[in-house]
Amino acid sequence: MSNTIDAMMARYSLIAGDLNGALTAAQRVSPTVLSELRFSASDPNSLWNMWLGSSNPYRLLPEDRFRLNAQAGDQRVEYWVDVAATAGSNASSPLDAHDRYAEREASFPVYLPDEMKLIQAEVYARQNNLAAALALVNEVRTQCTSALDEPTACLPALTAAQVATQQAMLDEIYYERQYELYLQGLHWSDARRFGRPLKYDFMMVSAAECLRNSNAPPELCQPTTDPN
Repeated sequence: MSNTIDAMMARYSLIAGDLNGALTAAQRVSPTVLSELRFSASDPNSLWNMWLGSSNPYRLLPEDRFRLNAQAGDQRVEYWVDVAATAGSNASSPLDAHDRYAEREASFPVYLPDEMKLIQAEVYARQNNLAAALALVNEVRTQCTSALDEPTACLPALTAAQVATQQAMLDEIYYERQYELYLQGLHWSDARRFGRPLKYDFMMVSAAECLRNSNAPPELCQPTTDPN
């Protein structure tokens, strides 16, 4: 429980821009502990239920660009995606099949240990301590096996010359987060923090919430028209 609390403090401190708070909390999290939500045959993983147990087998499957845009040899792709099974029905946006959540009893990590290393690396990079950031990034990249159920990249270590600038280091950390933390619900906040294009600046509030909750922010409420 203490590791989970510290991990959430690190995650949300980073999102809020509290770099020192994120660093301190992330350093307290043990890299040998995995916190996860567990499921059973009678209580299936909600992701499996939505993707594979629904009547629509193509709902929210991975776009093949996740696989195709990966660095050569990044074995985290096969942790998340079944690279041997294409599931797409849309030729303009081919889809792959899930692997990590292909079973109804698959557990869902509350956080992954290497997220804490990447949080620390990002803090150091934003403070322009590129040597410290590189050491942590390489710990994530070069890991080939784990006693925990977590993705491992098994990629070559980067040299300082390959990430010689702050922007190059941040670009690398963004890549590592994409493949280490796929489907963990962090992509939107990552894209915003790293200055990447966003489809929506904020998630819209539902019409029912806008109508019934006086505290719903007007700028997040979709305008509606009277069909009559």
